[in-house]
Amino acid sequence: MKELMTQDRTNRTPKTATRRNRRTLHSPRRNRALFIALSDEEYASLAKAAANEKLAAGAWAAMTLLAAAEGKRRADSHELREVLQEVLHARAQAQRIGVNLNQAVAAWNSGELSPTLCWYARAAAQTVRKLDDLADELRSRLP
Repeated sequence: MKELMTQDRTNRTPKTATRRNRRTLHSPRRNRALFIALSDEEYASLAKAAANEKLAAGAWAAMTLLAAAEGKRRADSHELREVLQEVLHARAQAQRIGVNLNQAVAAWNSGELSPTLCWYARAAAQTVRKLDDLADELRSRLP
């Protein structure tokens, strides 16, 4: 990095956003800009790291700099996205199994012996174990 400089942007007129702002509505407005001069190689490295996390270079730099300033380790969002995807898959699977298990129990209560009742019960137990494992993995990854 060759130079750092900040600028107060409170007196500027806001530009119309061309893409969705991902910060929450309750986040404080960011009215300070930080300009960092980088070599082509440094910028390529930064842009690659940002692209790996599906973030804009500026957003990635802001998140990384703030985490470093606060003395926190920044979690890799692509790893967390993978875990989230697994949790959502397990949730959907548990919901489907629960519906089917409920139907099998209703049939059993009406006097019909459903051969799938045991299968759905085992599948439900297996899905709960998978959700427990995912919860443990999330706990170990979060600071």
